[in-house]
Amino acid sequence: MLKGQTHPAAQVSKHLICEALTGLISESGYRPVTITALCERAQIARRTFYRNFDTVEDVLRYIGSQTIEDFVQEMRRHQGQPYEALLVAFFAFWQAQSEKFALFAGNDLTHILFSGYVASLFEIPFLLGSVAENPDSDGILQAFTAGGLWSVLMYQFAIAHPIPPEKLAQLLTKGNTAR
Repeated sequence: MLKGQTHPAAQVSKHLICEALTGLISESGYRPVTITALCERAQIARRTFYRNFDTVEDVLRYIGSQTIEDFVQEMRRHQGQPYEALLVAFFAFWQAQSEKFALFAGNDLTHILFSGYVASLFEIPFLLGSVAENPDSDGILQAFTAGGLWSVLMYQFAIAHPIPPEKLAQLLTKGNTAR
């Protein structure tokens, strides 16, 4: 469980812990990371870790929640723009996060990002376009659109030469299949 420390020193400690975890996962994967190794890498005492987090997974959830907060803020900056521009912003944001996304994906941890992404859609329903305004769908169209965007995102990270955000937005809004 993430603990509610807001003191500047706690924020510094959280940052050090997150950076250490990212480095350890990049080097050897998620499974062998221990709290001891994490504390050694971050150069902090175990009690400092436990003041901020309970488990290594809590650190991952914190990293994911920070990423989703940034995502929501970025999407809000584009609210009111045409849907194609919103999709460009969506894919550009995640493209800028490709290193972090690859870290989660490479360790079968994208569920952490996905659950935050789904929860964030209540704050930014405009990302779902006109289906968000459909009262007859009972959420089905919203879920379909949200899942579709995430699937395209996963595809983007799986292919050798990702499609530029502008082209993706065109493909999705105009049905253009030419690359």
